[in-house]
Amino acid sequence: MVLPARYATAWPPAHWLVEACDVGQGDGLLLNTGRASAILVDAGPDARLIDRCLRDAGITTLDAVVLTHFHADHVDGLQGALRHRRVGPVLVSSLLEPAPQFERISALVAQSDGQLVSVVPRSTTTIGSWQIHDLTPAAEPMNAARLESQGSAPNNSSVVFLAQQGVVRVL
Repeated sequence: MVLPARYATAWPPAHWLVEACDVGQGDGLLLNTGRASAILVDAGPDARLIDRCLRDAGITTLDAVVLTHFHADHVDGLQGALRHRRVGPVLVSSLLEPAPQFERISALVAQSDGQLVSVVPRSTTTIGSWQIHDLTPAAEPMNAARLESQGSAPNNSSVVFLAQQGVVRVL
């Protein structure tokens, strides 16, 4: 039995909702919010790779950027994501560690006229046509020593959310 193959004639295909960017070690995910706009979740470690992904997807506006935590493989590419793009709020964990990465990211966001915003645990917001439900447990202020005792404090305090558009859900 031979099944017909379907090939996209352009990338990304029309009406795309979610795209995983090839950023090497790390993460970079796009949620389509409209013509030439998206939510970016993490920027990977390489500015060139995330910039290429955003250019290939035709993204000129980032309605929001979510940085799950401040490890290099999630944030070091941010400069490439911000380059020549309008940028909405940059949503981050309330644990601002490792400090050198946080300070560098804070300066980059300020240079782009963006604003760092700590995610409010258990909040819900709408960005474009996406409903964003934060799943971070509400707790006392982040205690780095306690989080570190369970492994990596930045990883353990990562932003976690469920994005939903119609029947499509992305965790």
